[in-house]
Amino acid sequence: AIPAVDSCVMEKPNRWGVIVASSVVSVGLGVTWYLRRQRRLCTVLAAIDSINWDDPREDEIQRGEEKLPESIGRGTRPKEWLYGQRMSRRLKLFAPWASHVVQVAARAQHVKRWVSERRSYPEGTAGYKKWRQDLGKMHAQIAKEEMLKAGYGEKEASRVTKLLTKQDIKGDKEVQLLEDVICLVFLEFYWFPFSQKHAEPQKDAMGEEKLLDIVKKTWVKMSDKGHAAALELPLPEKPKALILKALS
Repeated sequence: AIPAVDSCVMEKPNRWGVIVASSVVSVGLGVTWYLRRQRRLCTVLAAIDSINWDDPREDEIQRGEEKLPESIGRGTRPKEWLYGQRMSRRLKLFAPWASHVVQVAARAQHVKRWVSERRSYPEGTAGYKKWRQDLGKMHAQIAKEEMLKAGYGEKEASRVTKLLTKQDIKGDKEVQLLEDVICLVFLEFYWFPFSQKHAEPQKDAMGEEKLLDIVKKTWVKMSDKGHAAALELPLPEKPKALILKALS
């Protein structure tokens, strides 16, 4: 069974939601509107989780995740399901008032990614970019369909496609927000094992220079707020030192 997660709890409306709603009709109707919106969000997030739970690949729960509700029991979870939970948790910490569109985009960032493998595309930069573009379109289409099924309007459902296809990153604040969260999740959960693997002397290792280049390219994608959050991440000494070296 898919474990319950805390990112889809039907929370009570915050005071700003009540104030905005009451200016339209009444507090009572505002609360009803808010709860209806929350149900839609929960429905979409649950649908994305259900899709990602079928990922045949698994990923290990990392230090600090042991006490999370979805981590009780075995030490692994379906890879993209776990990634989706990490994206939602980081978004909640980084931008707690993010719109529903951003929340859906964060959860759907890797939805059903396992069906399209890199090796299915030509080698080289062009093949890699085409693979990533096609993935973005697939993620966007799934997210849009689930939003429409849950009762969101065409405007919001279409908006999620802009975020997931990374259109106008530096000009659109919500696209930039999603990119910040993507980079933060990479640095928090995937940078350490990645850097550890490729820093070791072996045939397929990238080496330190390539790792430093990856950090620099990641940093360029982020906002100033994202940079500040990245430097506060609880990373082990060696991977954090690589980040600082790349920025020096």
